[in-house]
Amino acid sequence: MTPQVTPQPTADSVSDESIPRRVLVLGLADEAEEMAAALRRLGMAVAVAADPDPEQLASICEQFTPDVVVPVGAIYDVGVLDLLEDLGARVAPSKAAVSMAGRRDEQLRFASDSLGLPVARYATARSSVEVEQATGVLGYPCVVTPARADSGMSSIVESAGDIPAAYGRAGSRDVVVETKVTADVEIVMLAVSGVQFSGGSREPVIHFCEPIGVARKGNGAIREMWQPQETTEGEYDAARSVAARVVRALGGRGVFAVRLLVRRGDVYFAGLEIGPAAAGVLTVSSQMFDQWALHARAIVGAPSEVTMTSPAAGAALDRALSVGLVGRALDVSESALWICERTSEFSPWQCGAALATADEVLQARERAREVASRALP
Repeated sequence: MTPQVTPQPTADSVSDESIPRRVLVLGLADEAEEMAAALRRLGMAVAVAADPDPEQLASICEQFTPDVVVPVGAIYDVGVLDLLEDLGARVAPSKAAVSMAGRRDEQLRFASDSLGLPVARYATARSSVEVEQATGVLGYPCVVTPARADSGMSSIVESAGDIPAAYGRAGSRDVVVETKVTADVEIVMLAVSGVQFSGGSREPVIHFCEPIGVARKGNGAIREMWQPQETTEGEYDAARSVAARVVRALGGRGVFAVRLLVRRGDVYFAGLEIGPAAAGVLTVSSQMFDQWALHARAIVGAPSEVTMTSPAAGAALDRALSVGLVGRALDVSESALWICERTSEFSPWQCGAALATADEVLQARERAREVASRALP
């Protein structure tokens, strides 16, 4: 399956005036540093701010005067985004996209109500009593997820007896209750909203990386990912269509990681991450340009290349590895480690991933599991 390109027929041409020169990256630790490095490689002047405190941001913007602000991870205070725009900086990919990134309830409402996309049946709740009322309508099993991604963990609810503990693990008053879709597979479509050159000018275009298959734990955290995930032609076309509609509606240039559930040929919208995503770590080994490079190239108005160079797989590292075991772990053929600092208990990045390539996906998955088992104490 070859990478696909979808033109954006209603968008205006991209002018050179929209290309940034100075970029402020917002985010914690290694994920933000990866983003900053990718932008610097393209000649951008880059500053990094870990804390989205309005006063600190105002001071940084006054001194650094960024053209663009690139959040890595969700920004929950929309007022921060408004402040950045008031200070003359553009939020990338767009304020609408970034403000929705960390809110599962808003994502599902946007997909179902605004775009008419198929989603799992869901309800919102603000207490365990309301969760029980929602399950009475939706039925069992259900998934209880915090409305804000940074507040807690997801849980599968099989009966009323599971509700109090599930609501507690969500760590937030506001939760989303969803019918558990028995999917054949979950895929992540990395859609790169960027540009291509046509007749000497830049024209908007959406590129799609090969589908990434994902397996999750009961708490919603990623256990494994692999690329490519095999799909039928109809499933692949539907996945691209859903991702393109999301990207066009939110606007802007950059990477959009669209989560989808595939069930008997049907494709359901299941979530959204903006910019570099936990499942996209796999592109470090699988693609010519990884997700950070693709996000950077799109933001600065450079053409994107989404070619997959090898089937690859990753096994999530749910705890810090032992440095003394790294050598033995990397003795596995075609292997690598992508390690990051765990910034919170609920970080989707966890502590990184063990990566491996091979001629076939199944062999790559076996290798990635072996790397992880050797690296973790």
